[in-house]
Amino acid sequence: MKKSFLFSVILICCYVSSLSQPCPDSLFITSQAQIDSFQINYPNCTEIEGDVTIIGDDITNLNGLIGLSLIGGSLMVGEIENGIGNPNLVTLQGLDSLTTVGEDIVIHSNNVLTSLMGLESLISIEGSLWIGYHIWGQGGGNPSLSSLAALNHLVSIGGSLWIYDNPVLTSLSGLDNVTLIGDYLLIEENNALTSLEGLNNITSIGGGLEIHGNNSLTSLTGLENLISIGGSLEVRDNEALISLTGLENLTSIGWDFSIINNDVLTSLTGLDNVTSIGSAIDIRSNSALTNLTGLFNVTSIGGGIDIHINEVLTSLSGLDNIDAGSIVQMTFYSNDYLSSCEVQSICDYLKNPSGYVGIFNNAVGCNSSEEVLDSCEANAVSIDEQNIQDKLSLYPNPANQELNISIDNHTIDEVSIRTLTGQQVLQERPVNGTIDISHLQAGMYIVEVAIENARLRQKLLVQR
Repeated sequence: MKKSFLFSVILICCYVSSLSQPCPDSLFITSQAQIDSFQINYPNCTEIEGDVTIIGDDITNLNGLIGLSLIGGSLMVGEIENGIGNPNLVTLQGLDSLTTVGEDIVIHSNNVLTSLMGLESLISIEGSLWIGYHIWGQGGGNPSLSSLAALNHLVSIGGSLWIYDNPVLTSLSGLDNVTLIGDYLLIEENNALTSLEGLNNITSIGGGLEIHGNNSLTSLTGLENLISIGGSLEVRDNEALISLTGLENLTSIGWDFSIINNDVLTSLTGLDNVTSIGSAIDIRSNSALTNLTGLFNVTSIGGGIDIHINEVLTSLSGLDNIDAGSIVQMTFYSNDYLSSCEVQSICDYLKNPSGYVGIFNNAVGCNSSEEVLDSCEANAVSIDEQNIQDKLSLYPNPANQELNISIDNHTIDEVSIRTLTGQQVLQERPVNGTIDISHLQAGMYIVEVAIENARLRQKLLVQR
């Protein structure tokens, strides 16, 4: 009788203990056997306060974790630090009840994982979402992941969103309900990604936006509702990117603005509503970029302007309206066809520079501070003259034998042509708007056109 009573007490104590501590503080899973026995070892477990890490060569499914609804720490399906993951994990089903993760989610180095099916109930991530990562010499990413559709109930990411090295991912559909990213958005080395559709409801990014090395991405379509970026905007090494279309509603960039090594990008159209950049402008090694006019509404920056090795860029027009007092320093070099640097902001800064200036190895007219200042002086116009300046047309330009000059609704009184140092080399009244320039040496000149009470000036490149 006493033995029977003692046995009953032990059973009751064990039962009460199992009810009061149904879950471990954290989980570090390295085998399929641990997953399969989870419900046996931890019956009724729905919440884990700490981290859940899943790394194992023989892990094929997560079915044993069914019922788990909350992870207070991070969920790591693969490990970034050591570049190891789950080479045979086919699906995330088993996490179907998971709604909230208190810190980060990492999905990394899962070689045969094709989708995120199993995360359909996920609503919020307090930390960051890492989908892939690349570690030099160790590989990484999720080489078979082709869809993010299972994330369609996710509405907020408190930290960063990293989508990195998923070579067959073609779309970001599944992120359509995310409206807020608290820190960085980084999209890098997803070589099958053709657009950013799926990010359409994001209105602000607390940190930076970095778009790097996505070799099939042709535009930034999908970011149409983005208004502000708290950190930097960096677009780099996207070899098929022809347009920044998608950023039309962006008004402010909190830190640096960088456009680097995008081989077929021809213009910055799409940035037309940006008015402020918190730090530097860095535009370099964009071999097809012809103009900067998309930056025309930028009125202030908080750093330098660096424009390097843009092979076909001819003019700095587009930087005209930047307050010279907000510029810290400037360098323009190795832009083979850059000849027109005398926009208002640059002229104003060069008159009283507050920091380093490096201008060299560009085309004639923009090879030194002195050349640019000479052009600034030669092209200076009054407010009244500015009203008709845009009507002046010189063609062809570059020219060889003859120069045609016209200006709407005005009669040309006289034309003079000077070198950049001010030497007059031609002065005459054109006949039928045409002037013989066959005797001029190759180089850059200033053409001054006198009409009524105004004198208008434009640059002319003579080629031989």
